[in-house]
Amino acid sequence: MEHLYILVSDLVVTKQVMQELREKGIPKVQIHIVGERSDILENAGLNEANLIQTTDLVPSVKRGALMGVSLVILLCSAYYYIAYKHELEIHPIILMGLAAIGVAMGAWGSSLIGINLKNPFVDRFKGYVKQGAYIMIVDSHNDHEKQIIITAATLHPELKWATDEDLEENFGPPRGN
Repeated sequence: MEHLYILVSDLVVTKQVMQELREKGIPKVQIHIVGERSDILENAGLNEANLIQTTDLVPSVKRGALMGVSLVILLCSAYYYIAYKHELEIHPIILMGLAAIGVAMGAWGSSLIGINLKNPFVDRFKGYVKQGAYIMIVDSHNDHEKQIIITAATLHPELKWATDEDLEENFGPPRGN
């Protein structure tokens, strides 16, 4: 899944773009809005972006799970060493348990960091949001949806938009890397 970020100047245009996306088949659950006030978004019937969209949580969990693999290697190596030294039988269930623990510990530890880091795009434009503008984050599951979103965004020349790839290119890699 890819995220497309659209900077929108006001609530009226935000609602128009959301309606256009909905008419073209993008489900409401895939459209998230970052705004200064939650009550305005709720009253307008817009989905407020949550921690998954506004923080570095998901990328951090993925990185943490990968780091957990190194913990798995360490734990399994220790288990093999102890089993070999004491001439014990090696049980696959113990290896699977160690693997699960290592990956879970890596993901959990990294998520604690990621939840405290802002999404680089949201962080970069927080001043824009404080001035009353909005950031629309649209989830795209395939190229067809991505093209619909880009087309809708380009119909409004006042909008600025970016993809996940643009973020890394223009704003650097996500924090925590």
